[in-house]
Amino acid sequence: MPIMDGLTMIEKGIELGFSFLAVILTSYSDFEYAQQSIHLQVFDYLLKPINEEVLKKLIKKVEQALENDRSTPVADISSYSQVFNSTIDNPHVEYALNKIKVSYTQHLSIEQLAGELQISPSYLSRVFKQKCGKTFLDFLNGYRVQKAVELLSTKKYKVYEVADMTGFSEYKRFYQIFKDYTTLSPTDFVKNGYSIIVDK
Repeated sequence: MPIMDGLTMIEKGIELGFSFLAVILTSYSDFEYAQQSIHLQVFDYLLKPINEEVLKKLIKKVEQALENDRSTPVADISSYSQVFNSTIDNPHVEYALNKIKVSYTQHLSIEQLAGELQISPSYLSRVFKQKCGKTFLDFLNGYRVQKAVELLSTKKYKVYEVADMTGFSEYKRFYQIFKDYTTLSPTDFVKNGYSIIVDK
């Protein structure tokens, strides 16, 4: 291949955030090449010359995998709303939750909030997880992803705009966290029109 080899192309595609199933068709049979393919989570690895029946079966496997991916259920974001709507019998946790709700687009940290409350970060971290069932950062990221899903669903904004609008300073970080919480990349969500409910 010109410019770069197949493995480099796959690696670059992953870095750029493309979602795809990679199939290696090669005459290389050495272990190192196969090992690199495994590391890149290649869907399948075929050696030349190719048997036509084997190729047909592989195409069917790819089609099935893509179909399964489209129908993969994604988790429920209702737990975030439930926490906000429930009574938390701790004023420090209530303060942290309100801060997330009104300032999730800004930089927030457990240390910052603990300083504002004049309590120790370790105490706030511990009591937050006890009352909310998630760490402060998990909850903040999940709420940001929920907001990102709502914005992407309107189809009014570019993915990078939504990343910025929901408090993610780097697109790469937004992409990874969105995928961690929904199992989909933000571009796949927009392209395929999934209905996502997030709850990690």
